[in-house]
Amino acid sequence: MRGKTPWSLLRVVAGLIIAAAALHLYDAEPFDPNQVVLGKELTQKEEQWNGRPFTARSVPDTKAMVADYEKAPIKGARNCKPFTILWLGNSQLNTVNQFREGDHISAWWLRQEVSCPDTTLPFGVALPLANFQEMYLVEEYVTARLPVNVVFLELCFDGLRQDGLRHDFAGIAEPSDERELGGEPVGRAILETAQALWRNEVAAEQNPGLKGFLQQGVENRLDATLAKISPLWADRDNMQLKFLVDVYVARNHLLGINSSTVRKLIPSRYDRNMQALTALLRLARARGIPVIGYISPLRQDLAPPYDPGEYARWKGSLAKLFPENGAKLISLETLVPPADWGTSGRIGDVDFIHFRNSGHQLVAHAMLHYAQRDER
Repeated sequence: MRGKTPWSLLRVVAGLIIAAAALHLYDAEPFDPNQVVLGKELTQKEEQWNGRPFTARSVPDTKAMVADYEKAPIKGARNCKPFTILWLGNSQLNTVNQFREGDHISAWWLRQEVSCPDTTLPFGVALPLANFQEMYLVEEYVTARLPVNVVFLELCFDGLRQDGLRHDFAGIAEPSDERELGGEPVGRAILETAQALWRNEVAAEQNPGLKGFLQQGVENRLDATLAKISPLWADRDNMQLKFLVDVYVARNHLLGINSSTVRKLIPSRYDRNMQALTALLRLARARGIPVIGYISPLRQDLAPPYDPGEYARWKGSLAKLFPENGAKLISLETLVPPADWGTSGRIGDVDFIHFRNSGHQLVAHAMLHYAQRDER
């Protein structure tokens, strides 16, 4: 038995070396979670005007933009008065399919077309896979701090399958925001659910079982030391996310799920999102801010990944909800022609959400009428 021990040890060492090499190769491959989820044909664009950003794709970016325009508001010039548009939506707002040099997103093209581009601020917030609960909180936060003249609201059926607030929202709501949101049952429920989740996440990260013990400090120092020695250890969170994305992609491939697969609504999530949309409209009306909701452009040359009956009933509910709350509803479903769409770059996937630069120009032109102060 003793003679076999060195060989057993050698096999273990060889296995560790092979595993470490494989992990290094896996970690060396470039990984952008947003690009993996969207696809290689899609580019998210953040726009600036006179050196100042006016579109955001995350909650921290949105908060930073609000602070910037609070500190240095848009000023009038000659016959042009300041005019601020809060433009809320998902990644359709800031993603260009098959991006080319010189391409821009709808908010930029809108600013190009208005008569007073330097004093018109299309404050665009495009959160990937945004739901109406998140749009409601963003609307409250921004309109409480900036003089918003009109809200443009992208209405995408996909967002109704999403639920709750992403972790980026943690800590954004100040007491005044919480009081305002708490006036609506759905606003209070959204905040309470999210805050409970965030507290549990923080508690898990801090490992409360070790709090107050010497072991916690030892483990923290050990972790920091290993991160300096081993790039793999330092990058383990990113590798975990990459692995989860790869598992998700493999699962969809094995089950034959792609962008054309019909997704059924989840009733509880649908109800919460529609309640949040109603609260969003009520809040805007209470603050004297017009809302222009538009049913988002949808690819027309292929059957969409929606149940036809569910989609039709949703549009019917919007047609009733918006006038009841003093808001305007328009449809841009058929605005973007088939030639202006494309693929996501993933195998077997076509894109039903993101279009090319010319599609962004069409959306901007369609919304131009509502972006002129003298026409309101």
